[in-house]
Amino acid sequence: MSRILEARCDASGKVFVNDHEVTDAVLTTDGAQASTGILVVDGALAVYLTSSVSDLTTTIEKTASALGQIAAALTTLDAKPVGGSGSAPAPAVSGQVTNIQTAQTELESLKGALK
Repeated sequence: MSRILEARCDASGKVFVNDHEVTDAVLTTDGAQASTGILVVDGALAVYLTSSVSDLTTTIEKTASALGQIAAALTTLDAKPVGGSGSAPAPAVSGQVTNIQTAQTELESLKGALK
């Protein structure tokens, strides 16, 4: 008979149910972060399944932020003067490009820390 229990996993990969460690639990996680999930127990087999909703939410937020920065940079580039005598200097986009690169780095970091 199978049972499903609320569980948590710490950053070292130890699984706990009601603060009791479940040794030999099989982990189905990718990263090395603490998480919450469920433990499915069937006889001697115990499998931990994490909930990755918070990671997905953060990923979506960071992706949306990056897209906003790209849109702002492209808007700035779109307003750049074509040239000719007396043209105003082109607006600087370096700050916006830096923000895009920061968002990209944050996404890469998050990818490596998924639960």
